[in-house]
Amino acid sequence: MTRIAARGHIDLLVLLALRQGPGDGRDVIARLHAESDGTLQLPEQTVYRTLHRLTRNRLVLRRRDPVVRRARYVLSETGDRVWRSRLDQWRAFVRTVDAIARSGDET
Repeated sequence: MTRIAARGHIDLLVLLALRQGPGDGRDVIARLHAESDGTLQLPEQTVYRTLHRLTRNRLVLRRRDPVVRRARYVLSETGDRVWRSRLDQWRAFVRTVDAIARSGDET
């Protein structure tokens, strides 16, 4: 199981899960678990706290699903822009760490 410590990383993961379409906390957990080949398992409480925070920050919109009678979350336009920006930042960070790690291999 992979542990994620930083709130910003969890936010990004939840936003990425919601880019696949609307869902509730269980859907987010299932998507992340499936996309990570079973290595990422976020606690339900963590995911719901993150969804509530992202809703307060207007990155995610909360919609009532009358059929299942529970909340479903969907990315807002701002949330869509934010995950793209954060993913670019994350990829740049990974490239930097990888370059530093490779330079250490040469010594």
